[in-house]
Amino acid sequence: MKGKGIYLAIAALIGILSALESDRLMVLLMLFYLYFLYRFKSMTQLHLFLFVLVFIIYSGVGFWASIHNKTELTGSEQSVQVQLLQTDFNGDVLLINGIEQTTHEKLLIRYRIHSPQEKALLKSELRYGFICSLSGTLEPPSPSKNPNVFNYQQYLFTKQIYWIFNVNSIPPGNCQATSPTFFSLMDQIRTAGINYVSKYFPEPTASLAIALLFGDQSYMNSEIVTAYQKIGIVHLLAISGLQVTLLTGVLFYIGLRIGMVREKMITILMVFLPLYAILTGATPSVVRAVMMMLVILISLKWGGRRLNPLDALCCAFLILVLCSPYLIYDIGFQLSFSACVALLLSTPYIFTNEAGISQLILTSYIAQLATLPIILVHFFEVSLLSIAANLLFVPFFSVFLTPFFFIVFVLHPFLAFIINPLLWATNKLIMIVNDGINMISALPFHMMILGKPGKFLLLLLSVSILVIFYKLEKDNFNRLQNSLLIVIPLVVIAVIQNWSPYGEVTFIDVGQGDAILVKLPFNKGTYLIDTGGNPPFGGDTWQQKRTNFEVGKDIIVPYLKSKGISTLDKLILTHGDMDHVGGTSAVIEELSITEILLPKVKAQSDIELEIVRKANQKGIPIHYVYEGKQWGDDGSLFKVLAPAGSGVELDKNNQSIVLYAKIGGLTWLFTGDIEETGEMELAENYPFIDVDVLKVGHHGSKTSSSEELLQQFQPEIAVISVGEGNRYGHPHGSVLTRLASHQMTIYRTDKNGAISYFFKNGPGTFSVMLP
Repeated sequence: MKGKGIYLAIAALIGILSALESDRLMVLLMLFYLYFLYRFKSMTQLHLFLFVLVFIIYSGVGFWASIHNKTELTGSEQSVQVQLLQTDFNGDVLLINGIEQTTHEKLLIRYRIHSPQEKALLKSELRYGFICSLSGTLEPPSPSKNPNVFNYQQYLFTKQIYWIFNVNSIPPGNCQATSPTFFSLMDQIRTAGINYVSKYFPEPTASLAIALLFGDQSYMNSEIVTAYQKIGIVHLLAISGLQVTLLTGVLFYIGLRIGMVREKMITILMVFLPLYAILTGATPSVVRAVMMMLVILISLKWGGRRLNPLDALCCAFLILVLCSPYLIYDIGFQLSFSACVALLLSTPYIFTNEAGISQLILTSYIAQLATLPIILVHFFEVSLLSIAANLLFVPFFSVFLTPFFFIVFVLHPFLAFIINPLLWATNKLIMIVNDGINMISALPFHMMILGKPGKFLLLLLSVSILVIFYKLEKDNFNRLQNSLLIVIPLVVIAVIQNWSPYGEVTFIDVGQGDAILVKLPFNKGTYLIDTGGNPPFGGDTWQQKRTNFEVGKDIIVPYLKSKGISTLDKLILTHGDMDHVGGTSAVIEELSITEILLPKVKAQSDIELEIVRKANQKGIPIHYVYEGKQWGDDGSLFKVLAPAGSGVELDKNNQSIVLYAKIGGLTWLFTGDIEETGEMELAENYPFIDVDVLKVGHHGSKTSSSEELLQQFQPEIAVISVGEGNRYGHPHGSVLTRLASHQMTIYRTDKNGAISYFFKNGPGTFSVMLP
């Protein structure tokens, strides 16, 4: 079976997916796979039987994992005993991963810290393995309320976490130490190492060293991490298989040079590598590399020969998913294995047909190609500078920086007076590198936003990539042909995303705020009405989080990118309240905007002035609009009904842009935050318009959606954009009663999540994220 481990791994993957996804199509895929192996790979019946056996075994493993991936807690528990596994202090929030001692299931524990003194005390008291008696309430993780945006509930489910326990308090002495264990000792060593680097290494060297030595990126500046991610080199901040291989090779060489025999050195490495994986956080890329190296070492020690690296990788895959089937959903696991498989399959061609810089370019190209479908599914965009950036920075990180950090970490306690000047110089160099990465990531037009491909398009792209690797294996790599094989599917994805015959109106769930996407068929217009927003952080320094949640960055931009939207024809900001325009900065930074519409009013809020400043910096035209402005094409119409152009002073809410539209066979009224005064003026000025869909003003406050407005326009559908459990009590009960009295269908983002209307050649249908 030499060299055939990859076929076993594919059979195992199909088996796992057939069980975890409960998808019978996987059985058909397996049958097609067997035919392919028999027809094109000349596999014997014995081989095919083995592949079927692996498929059945791993289907069973996946089925067993799925039926046992459920909670035994009822949700009514108010006190628990938890063994601590991992603590994360993020500003004034403490997150703990632990094991509940009655059911032995994982819990995510969340606690709001009240003072810097309490934070310092908890940091000193809480340790791996401690048993804590805690009181609080259980709540299930929130489901994703917008399509294609990070699904926290699903993420925790794949980690076998079903509840978040909100703790009331953690009194001093409430957590008791247990007998020391191997893992608690390893955690203490790891924590001590991280603390040592934090104390003695300068920033930004310290945070980067912690990432590369201990696998913890949480100390990194979030903006720097984003810049690395944008240009496709964020993998350099993780401990890679290359680093594990280099470390193993160096240690093996040193051992032989100091007189150890080969067999003894192999044994030492077999003990060291698992310890190293634990000390570096056991991230998927490290575990994959360590497991692969262990398989090779075992084959050398007891098999008498070195196992083929590809077979060793596939053995590692089979072992890891056998122990933890849900690993296949981990993005790091997916990226690590796909890149490594592709490089190992391509190695013979690379080293036979290329030399020098061509080898490096082709290696980077192959790694990017192999991970492209995964990147598009999760991040919706790729950087055109990725290959060049990898060529530029991979040698610096892998050949210089990581070995340097190992050496200085080991020697610093003994030779600090020599190491410190080196650290100072390296720190200056890292600052220059980070500045360069920031500058590169800010370059225009290098990000290609393709959106999240559908299953068929993803299959088309994946098949094209497989054909390229098949041609590489057959030593038939034609640059033009293979370029077309990858360019054509990407063009098809872009065309389908941007020139779809379907249009949509989506009320994005941004909590207590508004954000509405209007996308017309065939790319005839893409408009965003408001951008939501959350109040900026206003606490003390000790309360500041490493990364604050921001509606524009974390919801609006990912959602738009998942739709393949790179340009907004109009960004319509109805008025200057934070909950309507707070996410605008992220939208301006990440997307191209043809023009911004703001209401023509006498005075602008501070946040509006800041938006104007950023728009001017980006060269985005700003138009101040009032009643009368309109545009439209081929059956669609958009007309501004307010604010009035008379210059009459109204409060900010009643000076909102009110937009009347004909979209997808329906008439719409987008009302911003107007209240009763604005509604009365609207009804008086436009007595004859028909409205099918009413965006309820001011999130359903008591003074909105007056009886006069409802009687005048007679809408059939009401959409309320409102935050779940908001402190204002929106929507008000009287508003809901009035809407119901008019027999209106009511959609609410707090109950339904994102609310979408899809249409093609006439009237369409409504759908909600949460039924």
